[in-house]
Amino acid sequence: TGGSKGMFFTNLSTKGTVSSTKLSTGTKVGGIFGETGQSVTMENLVSDADVSGYQNVGGLIGYISGGKVIRGIAYGSVLGTDAAKSTNVGGVIGQIGEYAPKLRLIYAFNENIDVGKIKTIGKVVGENLTNPEYYANAFEVVPGSSDSLNIGDVVKQSEVYKKNTYELYGFDFENTWEMVEGSSAPRLKLQKVDNVLNPTAQEIQKYSFAGGSGTIADPYLVSTLDDIKLMQSNPSSHFKLINNIDLNWVLLNPIGTKT
Repeated sequence: TGGSKGMFFTNLSTKGTVSSTKLSTGTKVGGIFGETGQSVTMENLVSDADVSGYQNVGGLIGYISGGKVIRGIAYGSVLGTDAAKSTNVGGVIGQIGEYAPKLRLIYAFNENIDVGKIKTIGKVVGENLTNPEYYANAFEVVPGSSDSLNIGDVVKQSEVYKKNTYELYGFDFENTWEMVEGSSAPRLKLQKVDNVLNPTAQEIQKYSFAGGSGTIADPYLVSTLDDIKLMQSNPSSHFKLINNIDLNWVLLNPIGTKT
């Protein structure tokens, strides 16, 4: 995505190569977003893409100013195309702009971060112009010249492949994420609906809610986080909560417009 403002994105993944065609001027290059602005919420992002550009280059986002990111992981290489002049190259984000974003549970597990010996290069963020609210992490071993700026905690090799490292902070391995204990870090699951190419709204509701039809007499039964998210597209229906749901570290758009 080149740029985005005032939107909500969830469960996005990329792979392959993302690069600027202008080696000496290409800016704001990211594995998923080149640039994001205020009022943008991004949740559950994974990029395996190898990213390269001249300036403001990030494994997930090239340039961010405001907005929110929760649970994002970058795996691919991030490179500046000009070893003498490229700046703001980061494992997850190239540059944080004038408006401070809220960054929660972002991980730099990149294969390589490099642009020579330029100062503004970092394991997580290349350059930070504000003071964001963040909980960011970087793999302790990242090849390349990526040690000048390391925002957040270092994730030791012994912790990267433990599911408990992520479950403590709301990674849903039943519905959204998957990993092989002891040999891989988290990835997004491929979402499947068996034998339904174009499901109707009623079919989606049947597979998603725990029960009910949405009426006063027979409200939709809400049992999981996915059920809560589905409520956002059914604001006129009726609901009944039947289970305790942990919403720590979860960003949700408001449901409806009235209080």
